[in-house]
Amino acid sequence: MKHLNTFKAFEGKAFKATKKPFENKPWDDDRKEAFRKKVEDHVKSQDCTAKQVGDDFEIKCGGDKIAQVMFRKDLVTVKKDGVKFGKDFKYEELGKIKSEITSVIKSCKK
Repeated sequence: MKHLNTFKAFEGKAFKATKKPFENKPWDDDRKEAFRKKVEDHVKSQDCTAKQVGDDFEIKCGGDKIAQVMFRKDLVTVKKDGVKFGKDFKYEELGKIKSEITSVIKSCKK
């Protein structure tokens, strides 16, 4: 009976690991760089430019700075120019980050 209980315990750990594979695991530098590249490609697809300043991006449209994307240890912040605080997102929320960047760009193009 002892072996059966240890097998069930291992099976539960393996199942949990497959359900949430990135939970509590730090992002390595290569993965963060690939993430930055995806964000930069999205900005360029919106007919704007992304200038890298340190780890952050300045989004410029028509020569004017309209937003800033800040990459921190475990958060990404999208801040519209002229606003004191931006919106925070987790690294797993790429779709929400793209949506926020698109809405900032569209509001500045009006």
